[in-house]
Amino acid sequence: MNQFINIILFLIFYVISLPFRFLPYELAQKLGYLITKFFFKILKKYPKIVYNNLRNAFPDKDEDFYYKVYNENLKHTGRLLADTFLKKRMKEKWFKKRIIYDSSTEKIEREIEEKLSKKEPVILISGHLGSWENLAQYLGFRFYPKTGIIYKSIRNPYVDKWFYKLRSATGAKLYRMEDSLHAIKFLQEGNLLGIAPDQNAGGSGIMIDFLNRPASTYKGPALIAYMSNAHIYFVALLHEDQGKMKLLYEYLGKVSKNEENNNKTKEEIIKDWTEKWVHVLEKYVKIYPEQYFWVHQRWKTTPEIMKKFEEEKLRKRGIIKNL
Repeated sequence: MNQFINIILFLIFYVISLPFRFLPYELAQKLGYLITKFFFKILKKYPKIVYNNLRNAFPDKDEDFYYKVYNENLKHTGRLLADTFLKKRMKEKWFKKRIIYDSSTEKIEREIEEKLSKKEPVILISGHLGSWENLAQYLGFRFYPKTGIIYKSIRNPYVDKWFYKLRSATGAKLYRMEDSLHAIKFLQEGNLLGIAPDQNAGGSGIMIDFLNRPASTYKGPALIAYMSNAHIYFVALLHEDQGKMKLLYEYLGKVSKNEENNNKTKEEIIKDWTEKWVHVLEKYVKIYPEQYFWVHQRWKTTPEIMKKFEEEKLRKRGIIKNL
């Protein structure tokens, strides 16, 4: 039965994608907005999730602010839909027409190229801000053949296989989260690894404050950087008007086990670097709130739930016993 449902959902998704293949980018974005608006009217839970997350993230704002951001976020989600279905058309020439660089962005890209030429590992951390799908495509050709991307598998195996093919079209090597050891090896060979880890990590994460609430956060990026002595950059690709996109980078530093961190434990180092990238992401979400993916359940694992996860781990190890 599950297989049948997965096939039907894949076919629906595929049919929806067809008109996007022929429309100009700006019209594809408008179509994406109409489709998003339609589904948000049917699926009532998603507007509630967005409004709830906005109110918690910006408690000092009024209802006019939430309403405005919500409506702009609908348009942004429509753009994401267009980005998802136009991947085959997104070649190097396509990006060069649309991406807006500034002097600092170009300088940082040259710095990254120089580090890669010296075989120094580089991690690019992003989040579900702006167009992360376009960003993965862009990085694939920009730093070819030295780009790897870690991604989370889609539950529907047919959609997952389709997306895998699309995402790897520009030459980036793709690694599922469960294949992280291969990704680490690729990174340690002096390559670049892109990660968008701002999803709920459940019981495997650590609690880090994000937009006024504790959120279970993946330790993976900081742990991988620790194991590889990697440089960490934050990166985002933001939508602008008329089909343009703004690229931004921020250098966070190099993770070192041997220098300034001698007086800290491994766990402390990983937590410090996790907090660092989360706070940089938070900074840009506050600047561009309409371009964050508010519908995902980032704060689903509360401190109370995390405490239960920790207790369960201790029970399995025999450290504490059931009452």
